[in-house]
Amino acid sequence: MYDLSKLIFNINHKKFYIRRLKLKDINNDYLSWFSETNSNYIESRATMKNKDNLIKYFKKQNLNTNVIFLGVFSKFEHEHIGNIKFEFTKNQKISTFGIFIGNKKFTGKGYGKIIINICCSYIKKKIGVVNFCLGVHKENTYALRLYRKIGFKIISKNFSAKTYLMKKVYN
Repeated sequence: MYDLSKLIFNINHKKFYIRRLKLKDINNDYLSWFSETNSNYIESRATMKNKDNLIKYFKKQNLNTNVIFLGVFSKFEHEHIGNIKFEFTKNQKISTFGIFIGNKKFTGKGYGKIIINICCSYIKKKIGVVNFCLGVHKENTYALRLYRKIGFKIISKNFSAKTYLMKKVYN
């Protein structure tokens, strides 16, 4: 098994870069994302009421040896655009993930598709994981359309929670 703590995650794209999220990235701008309407479908939204809760969440994720918690930053302004978090099964055969482009200046510009594909391909190359899953609220039509466009398929539906489980195999 791969030691995830040793995985160096510095990915550069012409418009942004992706690296591990750091404590210094947890600020009031980041906190404001959770009060915006674009965060309605974020599972942890209810607990992100203040900066202390956000810091606790960040530290908990960083202590989890099965999690890679990444920040996405604009290349030129170095603005925090969003996050993507991968959580691996113990045997590292499957990763679930979630993505959140919280900075409104960067939503609707195609970043999500690029970020997901770059990160999943990088993880496949470095660790060998090819099975990626995510949960999405059925009313989050923008995300559903994005994930389908990338090639994710619905593999199960939870009608009481109004969520779908989607999966893609990166070959």
